[in-house]
Amino acid sequence: MVDQPDVLLNAYEGHAYAVTFSLDGGRLLAGGFGGLIRSWDTTSWQDAEQYAHHEKSVNAIVFAPGGASFAASSSDRTVSLWRGEDDSPLTVLKGHRNTVMGLTHSPDGALLASGATDSTIRLWPAPGEGGEAIVLKSPFRIVSHVDFLDDGARLIAAGGGDEALVWSVESREIIAALPGHGSGARVMQTMPNDGSIMTQGGDGVIRIWSAAEWSLMETYDIGSAAPRSARLSPDGSRLAVLEERRVRLLAVPSLEPVAEFGVPVKGVHLAAFSPDGALLAVTAADGNVRVWSVPDA
Repeated sequence: MVDQPDVLLNAYEGHAYAVTFSLDGGRLLAGGFGGLIRSWDTTSWQDAEQYAHHEKSVNAIVFAPGGASFAASSSDRTVSLWRGEDDSPLTVLKGHRNTVMGLTHSPDGALLASGATDSTIRLWPAPGEGGEAIVLKSPFRIVSHVDFLDDGARLIAAGGGDEALVWSVESREIIAALPGHGSGARVMQTMPNDGSIMTQGGDGVIRIWSAAEWSLMETYDIGSAAPRSARLSPDGSRLAVLEERRVRLLAVPSLEPVAEFGVPVKGVHLAAFSPDGALLAVTAADGNVRVWSVPDA
């Protein structure tokens, strides 16, 4: 086990939670339970910008296509949009009635989808496009994960229920259900090689689904009864499994161990790979963001 990260960023007095790299890999952004978003230069690891608006936890940060702006979801029921080095949000999206969790841009940047613990998904038009948000009513109270599929015509969402649900953006109806996730389904990522969908259940099982027929193709036991979360590398060759006090890095599809990183605290939250897959950043309850180098495939 590697006990010391390559980079240790003391980000917050409380929990560090949301984390992402910019699309060019030049910056690492993190959000904490206090609402502040921090940014670091990934060459020097010096502080870059800070973005202050939210009063409660920042739960997700996603860059728009092209990378010029990013969005952040928060427990204060809002979504903020930021551009470049601006010290105030480009706009703040209001409408959710509870904590906003999942967040994703459509591939063309025309829509931003947010999922919340108010049983809804909202599809927000891009700034300047005009129009009201489209509201999708979920059968589950908690919607913690959302992701657009292929060209943005479909959206997959999950959270509090046993199923991941696929929606038609045009008809606003559920067109498929991916079951079997136990206490909660967690949508992860589209597999980069064939466009299939990877989901994670609360039982520690990874499921691979056909995006054409919505049939179950493969299941993988990642050897964890209750992983906090898991993240696939951009090229699909590595899977980071976050557990209490450690992060395991597995080869895909063999699931052979590649590396194990120690995190000396309970409360390991979220992970992000750099765009080239060379770095893995992890947030935790001690307010730190830890960054490790990823062994070559």
